[in-house]
Amino acid sequence: MGNLFNYHGRFNRSLYWGYSLLIGLIWGIVYYSVGVIGGAMGTLLLVVGFIATEYASICVMIKRAHDLDKPGSFVILAFIPIANLYAGILFGFYKGTTGFNQYGPDPLSDEYNTSEHSSDNSEMESYDNTTSSLQSPEIK
Repeated sequence: MGNLFNYHGRFNRSLYWGYSLLIGLIWGIVYYSVGVIGGAMGTLLLVVGFIATEYASICVMIKRAHDLDKPGSFVILAFIPIANLYAGILFGFYKGTTGFNQYGPDPLSDEYNTSEHSSDNSEMESYDNTTSSLQSPEIK
C-alpha cells in the first residue's frame, strides 16, 4: 500500500491495472458509505475519500508514465478531453521501457524486486556516470 501514495519508480501494465482497480473499488466503497452515513459526516467522508483516491490515482499514472520513460507531467494528458484517450491507451496497453531507465529498474526484471529493499544504488550511479559522460563539455 506504500507504493500507492508516492510517485517514485515505475509500474508495469499489470501493476497499473491492479492498482487502478483497487482504487476504483475503494472509491466505490467510500461512495456507498456516504449514502449509508449521510449528513455532514458523509460529506466529509466523500471529500476525504475523493482527495485520497485522486492522489493515489495520479501517483499510479505517474509511475506508469515513468515506465514508458515519460516525465510525470505527461499525466496532464489524462485530464484533457480527446488527449485522455491517447494517455489511456498508452498507459493501459503499451509495454514499458525494457531494462533500466532514468526512473529506475524495469518492474519486470529481477533487479526491481531487490532494489526496493536494498540500499545499494550502484546501477543508478553507473547510469548517472554514463549520462554525465554523454553530456557536452562546458564551453569556457
